Amino acid sequence: MAQPTARTRHGFHDLLFGWLDTISDNYPCLPPDFSVCLSWDVFEVVFGLLSHFVPPAAELLFDEALNHRLGTKGLQVPELFMTAAMQGLKLGELVTLVEQDEWLYNTTRDGVVTQGRSMVCCVFVCSLWKAAGVFGSMSDAINCAELTNADDYALSIMQAPSPRPPQCVQADPLNALCQRERVNMRCCWPPSPSSSPTSIWRSDARARRRSTRSHSTAERKLQHAFRRQRRRVRRGGTGGTTSPPPPPHRGAAARRA
Repeated sequence: MAQPTARTRHGFHDLLFGWLDTISDNYPCLPPDFSVCLSWDVFEVVFGLLSHFVPPAAELLFDEALNHRLGTKGLQVPELFMTAAMQGLKLGELVTLVEQDEWLYNTTRDGVVTQGRSMVCCVFVCSLWKAAGVFGSMSDAINCAELTNADDYALSIMQAPSPRPPQCVQADPLNALCQRERVNMRCCWPPSPSSSPTSIWRSDARARRRSTRSHSTAERKLQHAFRRQRRRVRRGGTGGTTSPPPPPHRGAAARRA
């Protein structure tokens, strides 16, 4: 498996179809009660708009995958929808057809156009297991292209030891599997108590943002002070005789000044 997939592009072509695999049951919904959800009707319009206004994006994200499902080649969204209707498929049913591991897509290897499988990380991992015989007699019945990250972790081969190691319990007491930390989390509304994993995740995210901002705060302050002093000199606010302080570094701001 390594040779056909080495150095090929990321698996954008069928990325949507590990997610959009039912007509209505797994589309994202809005808080607070999660009763208002996306639907195929929205995707139908978006697919058509992308196909008309941004054909390369449509080709990358869904055109080839839908052609595979209909046994056609080179059709765009209007023709695909018409062909699906002629084959007796409702439009919402088209995306629910199972992605087959043997389907090949237009891709590149080292910048050269070629044909190859379209795989994201979880699909690639599952395919390694499948090629290694992990699934045994069930291999032919499993299409790894339909699996998401959560699906990989939910397989019985990933079952955590019992009892769980103490370090796993201490690090994530609410999670049955050590390696599944935050995989199936769903944002809650209103916010959960501070002890919940969701709140911990949000706190971590805020801390990361604060840390990222703090690294450059001092440098930005120096640059702002330098610019203000430059403006005062140009306006003659200091009599035009006082030299501004040297810039903190020879960056773009200093060159512009």
